[in-house]
Amino acid sequence: MPEQALVSVFIDFHNICPTNRGWDMDFDRLIELTDRFGTVTNRFIYIIDFDIMRLEHERHGSGFGHMLKDKGFTVREKQIRRVYDTQKGTVHSFGNHDVEIAIDVMDTLHNGPVDTIMLFSGDGDFCPLLKRVQERRRKIHTIVVSWEKQASRELVRLAHEYIPLERHKSELQLQSDTARA
Repeated sequence: MPEQALVSVFIDFHNICPTNRGWDMDFDRLIELTDRFGTVTNRFIYIIDFDIMRLEHERHGSGFGHMLKDKGFTVREKQIRRVYDTQKGTVHSFGNHDVEIAIDVMDTLHNGPVDTIMLFSGDGDFCPLLKRVQERRRKIHTIVVSWEKQASRELVRLAHEYIPLERHKSELQLQSDTARA
């Protein structure tokens, strides 16, 4: 990896959301973490309406998406799609951003210089994406950041570098949450 690597960051927020673990993320510190890997040219964050509603209600007030944009993130929002199974009387919810993330990664590689792809997700659905990135651009350094227990073993193996979020909890946790954790 070059000394001043050009880094593109892709955060599948629902996949790495710490709120499910009883604490909230300090996005300024998350930015500092990503900046350690070089010059960040873009930071994409993918959120679904469930995350937005919950976090705006619980922690951030009505401006969660605006707060992320003010911090320099390119925010991709999606509504949860609900499918009703009338035979079983159940509801299935769908709301991942896998396709959008893959498109943004490939567009980033195509449109400008980039040395490092930093993917915040442990989702094994991204294995073909990492393979394709490495096939097309052999000099691209790939970093995967996720919770260890949720990380696809193949995704971790494919990445040049793996960073478990557990190791950075105290650093990324909002200060107001540390008393509760």
